[in-house]
Amino acid sequence: MSVDAFKSRDSEPVFCIWLVDDDAICLKYLRLLLNAEPGVDCSRSFPSALSLLAALRHESGPDAILIDMFMPDLNGIEAIRPAKDLAPFTKVFIITTIYDLEFKAKALAAGATDFLLKRYPPAQIIAAIRPTASELRSSGRVQHFSEHESTRC
Repeated sequence: MSVDAFKSRDSEPVFCIWLVDDDAICLKYLRLLLNAEPGVDCSRSFPSALSLLAALRHESGPDAILIDMFMPDLNGIEAIRPAKDLAPFTKVFIITTIYDLEFKAKALAAGATDFLLKRYPPAQIIAAIRPTASELRSSGRVQHFSEHESTRC
């Protein structure tokens, strides 16, 4: 597979996002929303934080993870630190249906980049992620793919 296959339509590096949510409908909606954006690859999703952490133990992390706050076994806030330990350059966003200042404070203290609501309009979710893409590109941390890195996203 060629390097060009992993670039966006405008030849910028692909910004890789993984999704974590125990609700299959939310995963499908978010994947469709994010993949509609140029330069975004949102091809990986996980039904639990435990399955995300298992993947991070064996694979390079993405540029960003959107993780639901309320899930069985391990919630999104509890998963932030282990995810950041396994993928220190990955930005982690909590995405949830409930806005609560205490939960937001806990998420940010645990290392979340931002706290987003699922009810936000798609443009607002994208706007929250886009500055991270710009930051990663300007710091050189967005990886340029080679044939050996093709499974990162």
